[in-house]
Amino acid sequence: MSYPKTYSVEKAIALTQNKCHIEKLRDKQLEALSSCANGRDTLVILPTGYGKSLCYQLLPKVFDTMHGIDDFKKTHHIGIVVSPLTALMEDQVRAAKERNVSAAFIGEAQQDKVIKRKIREGCYSLVFGSPEALLSKPWKDTLFTDIYQQRVSFIAVDEAHCIRKWGDDFRPDYRKLDLLRSIFPSAPVMALTATASTNTCSEIMKCLSMTPKEVKHVSINPDRPNVKLCLATRKKDLSLTFNYIVNDIKTNGQNASLRIIYASSLAMCESLVMFFLDELDDDIYVQGRPHSPANMLLGMYHRGAAPTTKSRILQSLQNGNDGFKRLIIATVSLGMGIDNAHIKEVIHFGCPADIESYAQEIGRAGRNKGLKCKATMFVNGKDTARKIVSLDMKRYCQNKAECRRKLLLRYFDCTCEAIDPAHECCDICEVTCKCGRCDTSRDGCFNATTEKNCQVESAVDRVRSATVEQREDLEIKLEALRATRAEEQGVSFVGSHEFTTGLTSALVRQVVDRCDYITNMVTLRRECNIWSHSQAGAILGILSSVFGDIDDSGGAHSIFTTSRCDNSDAYTEPTLIAAPGLPTSTYGNEDSDEWIDVFQSDSDDSFGDVEIADKQTKTQSDTSSDDDTVDLDGTLSFSL
Repeated sequence: MSYPKTYSVEKAIALTQNKCHIEKLRDKQLEALSSCANGRDTLVILPTGYGKSLCYQLLPKVFDTMHGIDDFKKTHHIGIVVSPLTALMEDQVRAAKERNVSAAFIGEAQQDKVIKRKIREGCYSLVFGSPEALLSKPWKDTLFTDIYQQRVSFIAVDEAHCIRKWGDDFRPDYRKLDLLRSIFPSAPVMALTATASTNTCSEIMKCLSMTPKEVKHVSINPDRPNVKLCLATRKKDLSLTFNYIVNDIKTNGQNASLRIIYASSLAMCESLVMFFLDELDDDIYVQGRPHSPANMLLGMYHRGAAPTTKSRILQSLQNGNDGFKRLIIATVSLGMGIDNAHIKEVIHFGCPADIESYAQEIGRAGRNKGLKCKATMFVNGKDTARKIVSLDMKRYCQNKAECRRKLLLRYFDCTCEAIDPAHECCDICEVTCKCGRCDTSRDGCFNATTEKNCQVESAVDRVRSATVEQREDLEIKLEALRATRAEEQGVSFVGSHEFTTGLTSALVRQVVDRCDYITNMVTLRRECNIWSHSQAGAILGILSSVFGDIDDSGGAHSIFTTSRCDNSDAYTEPTLIAAPGLPTSTYGNEDSDEWIDVFQSDSDDSFGDVEIADKQTKTQSDTSSDDDTVDLDGTLSFSL
């Protein structure tokens, strides 16, 4: 349907703002609204709490105002919003209605037949749905009707990072969203997320059939200067780690600081809950109220929790600082859609799967710029050795020299100003702070100047910046080594010597791609799939010839337990410790999930000399977190 244009985009946005009782829109909200209203594909990357949802909630009204359609006509514009979770859709529907924008959602949870009929009749300005629901045959047929073909003015994909995070296996329909666009080829697409790396942005645009050069990027630096970043070693004795939280709740009750603890598995989540229940006893309840779940200061949120439990926790968070819950222990299920400006600290007990998930989750804190907050991670070698943990996340955890804030922001191609005083930046900057006013209390993370084990042991002392010429030289020399090894083995075809020596073309690519991070034996083994001590030594020799900065004190003999012949440099297999459910001798291509590289250490806190490959590779979805049966340092998991 063709509408005559009555108002300019800017005028229409201003009028819509008044209609929806919004006092003021932020600059980036205005920028995103204007871009999409002008028919341009828009990628919106704004931090949690900024108000991304307003960018699409107001769009139908903006289009209506632009074309002179009043609120009572049945020819109003319609926006299709892709959203990952039912709870999130319900919140957004409620928020849209509060702004005088009619909205409804589709899916299995929508049981109201009247609402379903009204959706088919085009009675709502916003229609929310998951990829699975929108691409199902009944609703896809509805989208092809004249009502929707004539009146859909835009498509919004909320939490667009899910395309990369879930689209490959957990929820493959996220990779099919280009089909939704093909149904409405003339409608602009707005993709929204809180954090996205360059690679994630590229995948989002590709999946949504956006032309990169024509896409409008709307973003700001995700840094929260009022959130101090801390990392400390995860200990078996929980009282050593969380005593300060126990004391806060016992002393202040409902006035205690609001905190979220993200546990990396359901077993960990349950163990933490039982710890706080035992430590707090009757202090776990709001003083003067009956001892019931509704009056507990502690909440546990995960995928399998009862709907009433989830609702109670979410309602407490929506009540700002007035909610009863002061400590929420959760899996990654507690994520999208949380908007509370009073969260004092976000704690990760275990290692997040990737940097983007970590940035999203610590973004729950610090929304009130006047409130000093913390993001604390407690990890050990077992946590980061899990195969699900990305290389960038491992590097972040193992870093012990560079400012954590700079390292985190670099992943998103952003920078930050130095924070003064330095002890308010991160635990690493705290070591060098000279303000004379540094807080020496252990509130949330061990003070770097007084706690010996504040940082996880690491072999990552430095990072180089290899030039293109150096990388080319490195590749030439590694390929020459491959040819030499093949000749030594006396084999005539590539597949044979690659398996025999382990020096594959994929390994050459790994070394070249990751050479910036390989400075000694420890980092070589961590970054690449190495078969033997002699192979590692040969590769380090080539790296040394190219860069001249290889550290030979990396503890090579503590990493590999090899069977070697007297005075022989011939290849022999390292002693491997089998992963659960797999034989010790299992080998495979290093790019596949069948590759095992498992080494053992006596210390839970060791990082440099241990890497345990987890055979059960899963996505960092709630499925992985809730079903992960890894116990808490030997403590058996249980059901509440």
